[in-house]
Amino acid sequence: MPFSAFRIAPQPQPKPNAALTPSFDLVLHRSRKPHSKSRSGCGSCKLRHKRCDEKRPKCSLCVRKGTSCTYVTSYGTLNVNRMALAARSITEPSPSLWPGPLSPPVISSSSDERHTKYDLFLINHFARSTAKDFQSDEHEGIYSDQALALAKHYPAIMHAMIALAACHLQHLGIDGRQYRPAEAIHCTYASQELRKSICHIRGVNDADSILTTAMLLNTLTFCAADYREESDRPSWDWLRIQIGLTDLLSRTKPFHPDSIWNPLFEVQKEMAITEAPVADISGQLVAFCTVERTDGIAAVYFDFVHLLAPLVDFPLDPQYMLLYLRVVGGISQDFVALLEREDTRALLLFSHWLRLMCSIRQWWCIRRTTRECWKICSILSKKLDAAAMELLHLPAAACGFPLQGQAME
Repeated sequence: MPFSAFRIAPQPQPKPNAALTPSFDLVLHRSRKPHSKSRSGCGSCKLRHKRCDEKRPKCSLCVRKGTSCTYVTSYGTLNVNRMALAARSITEPSPSLWPGPLSPPVISSSSDERHTKYDLFLINHFARSTAKDFQSDEHEGIYSDQALALAKHYPAIMHAMIALAACHLQHLGIDGRQYRPAEAIHCTYASQELRKSICHIRGVNDADSILTTAMLLNTLTFCAADYREESDRPSWDWLRIQIGLTDLLSRTKPFHPDSIWNPLFEVQKEMAITEAPVADISGQLVAFCTVERTDGIAAVYFDFVHLLAPLVDFPLDPQYMLLYLRVVGGISQDFVALLEREDTRALLLFSHWLRLMCSIRQWWCIRRTTRECWKICSILSKKLDAAAMELLHLPAAACGFPLQGQAME
């Protein structure tokens, strides 16, 4: 039997007999069964282009997939939302996406070469090692399986994975300088592809490609590599890029129910700290930031205190990393502007977020959080009075900065 590409080989067909074949073509017409097309299905089924059985309050498909089930009152609602999303993507560029004037300094390449001799090794390293650092029970296999499968069709993801793997290898205690050109080249191409793709979000795969690429590049930015930063003053470009992800989450929201990242989104919504508070740090921060100002700056302080309050009064624990990272999504550009001006209150508030993140001892964040926290402590130790200095003790202890009267741990 000849080789067949199908699992079951097709049955051999009898050769036509000319004596039995009529001289005219017989065409059989099969009338189609008439049916009515309902437009009353739930929003999730419409986005997935699935037939909805319209059961209330949740249809069978949404029950089986464990997704939210919402019935819209107007058929045009979903199309209007998608059109508005596409229009917004075209007319409102994201404020902090790669590349741009706010991107961190990386090695640039003038070559048109899109590949390096290390690419296969690097993508293999990402799948076998780098991706595992971002897995948990709630979202295991997203990077190592689902995102890799998506990368076969979206080059931006593949470029970003290779760039992050090259960065990772330089944090493993080996001489990884030969991977720096690969990191720079693939970071450049990933960022270019990302900027083009945000104007064309046509389905859930497009949305997942944008989110995955942005998350990989944001991780690359968060990682404070020694060869990229040498200043002893804080630099906030990396933070502006982090909060740019909030805009992308908003643009892709209609596709979140079917996203590969939806399990992570759901876990983050439901996660909460159940332990008893051990201090009233949030109350002290509120008192410290209580100022009589008419220019709106006080509101900027309290917006950030509101983000910190559910976290800073409790014991530090790496299991709450998703809650700590969620704070970044609520940071405003006005707050970053205060940090850039080295505003005392803004710096102190941010040092308490860095204190939380210092408990996450991962290669991609520990340098950034300890280094920025140290720089802030160095600035504030010369500016705060004795009473306010008490609020700096915990951040200083987290990053190892020696304050007067406090032994270095």
